[in-house]
Amino acid sequence: MLQESHYFPSWAKHCDPSKYCCNNVRMTSRENFTFNVKPKLTMTQRRDLSEEVVHSAVHDIDFNFVQVLLNSNKYLFLEDPIDELSRYFWVSKQKFIQSIVVEQKGHGFLPFLNMNAFEAVRLDSRFLQISEIGVSRRPVVDVLETTSQQWNYNSRNGAILALFVHCIMNVHLRHGNHWAIEYLQDTKEIVLLLPATSGLDTASAVGTFFRNTDDNIRFRQITRRCEVLLPIIVAKVYNGIF
Repeated sequence: MLQESHYFPSWAKHCDPSKYCCNNVRMTSRENFTFNVKPKLTMTQRRDLSEEVVHSAVHDIDFNFVQVLLNSNKYLFLEDPIDELSRYFWVSKQKFIQSIVVEQKGHGFLPFLNMNAFEAVRLDSRFLQISEIGVSRRPVVDVLETTSQQWNYNSRNGAILALFVHCIMNVHLRHGNHWAIEYLQDTKEIVLLLPATSGLDTASAVGTFFRNTDDNIRFRQITRRCEVLLPIIVAKVYNGIF
């Protein structure tokens, strides 16, 4: 007769995954690097897309929904985020890299971006550095200290990833679609994965981009402890592209 196990791990006492998990995702194969949301071409596919449940739009949500999206291939892994930004801003990768400065700030690091990075595009408003923007819109990827006066990141690489997230959250082009629109054509939400190790065998789920019933694109950041933050409007769709 089997005896009932009395083993009950401490993390199982928590309903909130943020009490015991981190936001890392194992990338077991290079096949996982490929954006694999299939085009919705037929009327049936487009109808199914219109009826798609948007998990990110639920107010009180935890990290479990990320696994649902990963299992559905609704994720974007960026092997080279800086290359992605240089493509978005129509400058060479070398020039974009030369526009980045990472300074030591307190016990961590803070990135800054020179305006030369935007010479090929027009912005809707003046570019603000991470240190100049409101706390609620600052990237939390690899964040170390989080007061308005003392905000910094654990590492230089983490500061550069934060700069990427800052640009896709808070920079708006005058004539051009938002960066995320390209990836939301055939799905209503994606998880954004950024490299967590130099070997690219681990990624961090840093947030979700999603669209719902209005013309706004929103972004929900995910902290290292798997807390899903409130959605922030990052773009408006003016041309009915969806």
